[in-house]
Amino acid sequence: IIDKLEEMNLQYPKLSEKDKNGLAESKAKLENEK
Repeated sequence: IIDKLEEMNLQYPKLSEKDKNGLAESKAKLENEK
């Protein structure tokens, strides 16, 4: 999980913490549906 957050920080450095959390949740949901 930490690696994914660090990766998102590199990909989307301008996002707020709230947006990053939303992205993390969206990614987790997509992975769970596979």
